[in-house]
Amino acid sequence: RAVGACTVMVSRWCPERKKYEHRAVSSCSLALASVHRTNITTVEGVGTLKKPHLIQQRLHESHAVQCGYDTPGLVMTMFSLLVQYENISMQDLVRNLSGNLSRCNGYRAVLEAFKVFTTTPSKERKSFRKWFI
Repeated sequence: RAVGACTVMVSRWCPERKKYEHRAVSSCSLALASVHRTNITTVEGVGTLKKPHLIQQRLHESHAVQCGYDTPGLVMTMFSLLVQYENISMQDLVRNLSGNLSRCNGYRAVLEAFKVFTTTPSKERKSFRKWFI
């Protein structure tokens, strides 16, 4: 991926698995034709200033936001993980966040902020699914 400002979640139907798959990708490097018949979720679709998503709250509470250029990528990567998988581990977090480049963030605060998502099952897939039915 890249710095993160252009990170989006691409959701597409997987006929082999008979379910939707959700991936965080850099929209800057996608060909338009590759997203035909997909759903795109941007960081604006995750939370608002008045009602931030728990992901955004955790980043704020853990002082993991620095310049802000990498924050959308972190939010979208974490959101994609929570929508795709019910249970994630710290290893999953590290592996998926490794594609988010940052010049100002030390990543330790980000991992600390997101550690909470490894301890309880995610309900994001169920709540996100209502948009596809």
